[in-house]
Amino acid sequence: MFKRLITFHRQVRISSLAVASFNVFVFGVSGIYLIEKINQWRMKKIEHYKEAVEILLEHEEVGNLLGKPFMVGNADVYDRENNYVGKIESKFLIPLFGANCDGYLNVFAKRENNLSEFLLEN
Repeated sequence: MFKRLITFHRQVRISSLAVASFNVFVFGVSGIYLIEKINQWRMKKIEHYKEAVEILLEHEEVGNLLGKPFMVGNADVYDRENNYVGKIESKFLIPLFGANCDGYLNVFAKRENNLSEFLLEN
């Protein structure tokens, strides 16, 4: 058995192991990035998320405070404390970036049961 291991070690070069581990790293990081982008895309398709952003974009005082033009950022999909959709309540913390200052949009929504739609709260 030990002789087989030595023979195998002679046949496999360190450079090929380095290339293999580099490929695993690249595909792993790419996969994590892709999953994050898919989750952000799915989050932006949620109705009460879209409704809150529409209300924000129509609000003139927000534009004056943040400075125009301002940009709506991507919510952190890994932050389960501030960004989640539960059975009865939903919460998002959406970053905002403006010319004057930056801020966050807190979105809270509730529904009566699993079958009803989420309604934004004040």
